[in-house]
Amino acid sequence: MSNIVRLNEAISLEGPQDNLTPEEYKSQLSSIASVETSDVYALQEQNANLIKLLENTHYMHEKNWTELLQVREQVADLRLDLEDERDESNLLREKLFATSKNSTSEELEGHRVRHVSAVSKRDEQNKQLEIRLLDAEKKYAHARVIWAEDKEKLLNQIEGLKADRSRVESAITKERQSDSCGWKKVAQALPEKSGIYLLTDGSRQCVGYFNANLEQFSSTTYFSVPSHWMERPPLP
Repeated sequence: MSNIVRLNEAISLEGPQDNLTPEEYKSQLSSIASVETSDVYALQEQNANLIKLLENTHYMHEKNWTELLQVREQVADLRLDLEDERDESNLLREKLFATSKNSTSEELEGHRVRHVSAVSKRDEQNKQLEIRLLDAEKKYAHARVIWAEDKEKLLNQIEGLKADRSRVESAITKERQSDSCGWKKVAQALPEKSGIYLLTDGSRQCVGYFNANLEQFSSTTYFSVPSHWMERPPLP
């Protein structure tokens, strides 16, 4: 139980953390899962902490998705730049072909030299853009894989959190039912209203009447002072 208290105090003090890494999420989830939870109130506090971790995992999912979209935009921009460079190269070739018809051999040679230089420069730029494009596509593919793995892990964590919350709610319900329907010691508490209750002295049971004004049970066939009392359960 002391482990639960220390863990709950640590998470409550730190609050929601948007900058936790997936390894830190796993560490906190493992710490919570390994603790023995035998108290309902500790389970309630643990459930609140699990909800905080769920919010953090949702933030991590949104962050990965945003990075994935940014990489995708970079790939699209690189493709557009590459297409623009190819269009400019084609325009230079067309201008050279149109000029060569009405120019002298010297002018033609000068145009050819300038064209070769420009084309070489464009080709080099195109190669660099293609390298950047391939690198961006690799990063994009890698980001897709990481995003898919993180998504699967987050879904599994969410299912685990839902199961833990269901167990906590079930434990709380059982405790409330036991508090409202179980035997109560006469020495600790008496019924609040007058009426008929189930009575026992520890070995025998009977039905007796309780007078709230006098704060005492009426005498019964078996015993006059019961040790425990209980409200009558509802009829089937």
